[in-house]
Amino acid sequence: MPDPARVQPTEQHPHKSRVLILLDSLVGGGTQQALYDYLRLADRNRLQIRVVALTSVGDVFAARMREFVEVDFVHAGPNNAMILFHPILWLRLKGLVGSFDPQVLHARLDGSLFFGSILSSLLKIPNFVYTIEASQQQGTHLGTRAASYRMLLKTARAIFTSYPDEYLRMKLPADRMKPYEPSVDLDHQALRPSSVQSEEDFARSRPVLVSVGRLHPDKGHQYAIRLMSLIRESVPGARLYICGEGNYRPELERMIRQENLQATVTLLGYTDSVDWLLKRADIFLSLMTNEPLNLAAARAMKWGLPVLSFDTGLTAHVQIREGVNGFMLPLRDLRDAPAKLNQLMELSDRSKISASVALLSAPQLAEKYDHMYRALNQAHPVESSSANFDFGVNWASYSKKVISPERLDAATASLAELATVERVKGRSYLDVGCGTGIFSIAAARLGAEPVLGIDVNATCVEVSRANSRNFDCGGRAPRFEEISILDTERVS
Repeated sequence: MPDPARVQPTEQHPHKSRVLILLDSLVGGGTQQALYDYLRLADRNRLQIRVVALTSVGDVFAARMREFVEVDFVHAGPNNAMILFHPILWLRLKGLVGSFDPQVLHARLDGSLFFGSILSSLLKIPNFVYTIEASQQQGTHLGTRAASYRMLLKTARAIFTSYPDEYLRMKLPADRMKPYEPSVDLDHQALRPSSVQSEEDFARSRPVLVSVGRLHPDKGHQYAIRLMSLIRESVPGARLYICGEGNYRPELERMIRQENLQATVTLLGYTDSVDWLLKRADIFLSLMTNEPLNLAAARAMKWGLPVLSFDTGLTAHVQIREGVNGFMLPLRDLRDAPAKLNQLMELSDRSKISASVALLSAPQLAEKYDHMYRALNQAHPVESSSANFDFGVNWASYSKKVISPERLDAATASLAELATVERVKGRSYLDVGCGTGIFSIAAARLGAEPVLGIDVNATCVEVSRANSRNFDCGGRAPRFEEISILDTERVS
């Protein structure tokens, strides 16, 4: 378990603007690749940059980023929410950010938005900005989360997005919306993957299909494998390379064995050889089910590869132009895919496909971010009244609409699975940032004693007390107090 006492103050350079970039993890994804491309080109003569990832799970970028900046992790577990329920992890996160004393805190991805919003207010960081990596339509923030997400976004001084119209409909301030333009720099020196014996061996397979992305069901690699099964007889020379790593790998391997495709489908894992493949491949598969076209598809088009994708109905910075740079299939429907592949093979003018994609180069994007960070540092801080996020109002509404005996049973089962009953029973339990008090009540039900839930928001404390009165606490009523975790005398 990380020890917050090990967080050492960072040596600060008075003539540089300090920027801390917070993100969920350093897995081999598009967000992480884009960040790495920026860091290697950033103006480190005028900027001091630190990267903090909430979890080290799936890390492939840390060593590469450390060539340019400091990189730290909060914990090694797979669940970012653990930071909420473990005081040591929360203190470590606060220590990693606070010791750097950033003038700009830049959150990337959802978990980082949540924690960055809290930390920017708690540590009085002058400038909190957020880059929205994906379309709001993807569904991550729909339903009951929409109001909370909107309130979190309102704490940001600047919001970078490729989808400003969607977020303006959420009634976010228009002057905070900034255009986010992805960048692609092609690596013409990329090396051949070790699994490809020779370029001649690679050339014997036609067509060569490539699918790039984290190994996760949402990325659609399973549909690429099913497509290979569909064209087994009609296109016997086809070969598929899947680039990426993730927890979905065992399932993809099982599919490949089940379809007897070991000779024609290769899982390359995370690789630096993507550009080598794209330069020589024939078709790029972007069969994601709830995302628009991503940076990997844009990269493929810049190499002149046509793209076959699902029509998710989502807008994207990069667009499929039917018959020009690719085709779209009905969502999760591969019936027309073999015919579309044949048509894509006839799109031989790679320069025309490449010209259909207008993107910034990595140096251009780096210059924009450098300018933004320096400008924010020179600007006036956001007033605290507009930056504070009132979690009490949010949790009160959530408690009234959602908390039920069934939801408490689910929370109790979740805590029992996470910590085991044996580790909870008879132990003291501290719930930092108790919110609705649901996990304090769950701990009491599992036999923890005493149980103390604390929060800096008075409304949260009242909501938690009301829930402990209204629901079964297992005969052990938790205590809830308005206390900060930093008030060590009262907490102890």
